[in-house]
Amino acid sequence: MYNLALALRPYANRSAEDEAMALLRQSADRGYAPAEATLNGGQMVAQAGEGLPGNGGTGGGNGMPAATGAAPPVLVVPAGPPAAIVKQFEAMLADANKAIANKKYDNARKAAENLKSFVIHNNLGPEYTQRSDALPDQIATAEKNAANEAFQANLKQSNTLYAKILPEIEKGDYATAEQDIQALDGIGEGSAHKDDVVVLRNRIQQYEAEDQRFAAAQAQLSSSDKATLLNSKAVLDGMAASGGRHADQARSLLPQVAAKITAVELKEKADLANAAAADKKAKITLATAEVRRLESAHDYSGARAKLSDLQRLGENTGGLSAEIEAAEKEYANSLRSSSCAVIPVQHEKWTNPLVPGAEINQVFLDDNLELTASANCAFPADVLQAAQPGSEARLVVQIDSGGKVTDGRFLAGFANPGFGAIAAAINGWHFNPPKVNRKPVKTIAVVSIHFK
Repeated sequence: MYNLALALRPYANRSAEDEAMALLRQSADRGYAPAEATLNGGQMVAQAGEGLPGNGGTGGGNGMPAATGAAPPVLVVPAGPPAAIVKQFEAMLADANKAIANKKYDNARKAAENLKSFVIHNNLGPEYTQRSDALPDQIATAEKNAANEAFQANLKQSNTLYAKILPEIEKGDYATAEQDIQALDGIGEGSAHKDDVVVLRNRIQQYEAEDQRFAAAQAQLSSSDKATLLNSKAVLDGMAASGGRHADQARSLLPQVAAKITAVELKEKADLANAAAADKKAKITLATAEVRRLESAHDYSGARAKLSDLQRLGENTGGLSAEIEAAEKEYANSLRSSSCAVIPVQHEKWTNPLVPGAEINQVFLDDNLELTASANCAFPADVLQAAQPGSEARLVVQIDSGGKVTDGRFLAGFANPGFGAIAAAINGWHFNPPKVNRKPVKTIAVVSIHFK
């Protein structure tokens, strides 16, 4: 027999008609009689005249054509498009089916249109046309089935969400409830609770308002203001009577509110008494301040007259009276004054060996001594009163290395205000630390004191 596979191999990319004609021409070239080609049942059938004798004298003895005059083998050429075109068709069809499976119906419709155009352009015949034309119905059926599945899924999802939202609202978890309501509102066709979205949101608003009113009334319980507590009681009374979601809580808080109101009322009475006492105290303080103001202004007779106001308020004025007497005496003493200064010396350089802390004459100090003391040389009133106005005293003081006075004596020939002045110098005077060649030493200085 004639080897058809070998004969068709060079024509794999040609159309069926071209392949058949080429095969017939090849047959003629090999000595076959002219042949005619007819399409028989979807196959190209080639019929030829007599052929050349084969090795066996008849066709088919050894697989070779028969001799001239004998009938050549019948060649059957497969009809239809080339394999590459078929492969591309199948790939495009697979893309369309994939889009349907993924529920991307717009993509599937576009793929179906492209496939139909491909079939027409390549003239693929009725088999391929029928397969491409069936795609739109397949897409519509799949889309309808998916829509029905989505409807049932939406129904189930809406019921699940609704059952979840109700307890969330009752528990006061409004943020989670609102998220679930948004999800419920976004469910498409098939939702059984589309109209409940508004109702649920209104319920949240109502509960939030009740929660806020209850929280405000509860917060007011910490107040000590009677009006605030009465307002809290009014709100809680209303909630307890209404039987709302906070009714039980309101009823449990009402005894606490009543107790606080009673406590506030008792405190108000105590506050009135305290206010009266505070008012009296303020008047006493004011009158006492006025006495001391007059005393500070040295109006001692006016200060004594003001004591009567304190006596009318029930105050004991004995202490203030003694204070006025003492202030008057002190003022009289203050009219006496004194001033003091270190008598300066001419300084010399110390050139001998020096032991720190030794007592060295004032003339060898590195710096002048400076006296620091309070008013009137820190002398008390009795010292000032004892001294003769216009007199001068000279006090020789011993000064340690830190500048503190350790002892003193008055020079003869000058006024002597007494030991009280020396004690005041020891307790109230201070000098800059004496130094010789920058080393701390003790020294003696003479201070001149003038009494006025």
